Amino acid sequence: MHKFQRFLRRAHEDSEARKKLQKELFAFNRTGAYGFPAKPSALAWDPELKLLAIGTSTGELRIYGAPGVEYHAEVDEEIPIKKALFIPNQGRLLTVLEDNSIQLWEINSKNDKAVLEIVRQNKAEKNWTAYALSPFFYSLSHLLLNCAN
Repeated sequence: MHKFQRFLRRAHEDSEARKKLQKELFAFNRTGAYGFPAKPSALAWDPELKLLAIGTSTGELRIYGAPGVEYHAEVDEEIPIKKALFIPNQGRLLTVLEDNSIQLWEINSKNDKAVLEIVRQNKAEKNWTAYALSPFFYSLSHLLLNCAN
């Protein structure tokens, strides 16, 4: 009986370490995304490059192109995406989030793999309700985004 009590005491002492190990071993990690995104909240279309961007209310962003071409990214804190706008002929995408931050996304190459990533980010002080991208005022270094309250 004495050995059994020692076994129970040791099992109780190891429980914290065991729980931590279980979390690491059995943690859920997304390895792929299938189907149409749930809860879409923003759409953008680039007619020249034939790219479709879909932003969701859970902060997920997907870009679809030719068959077999799909990019996936998520906003850090799962903030809903309110609006998405492609910069014409550049393959760059602007997203406006629910917290009034603007993000500039690009498809870049990392480790011989194409990756969708945030290049620049800025947070506005006011709540914007209307957006328009002026086709005459954008370049690689400057962008004019008309916003109305």
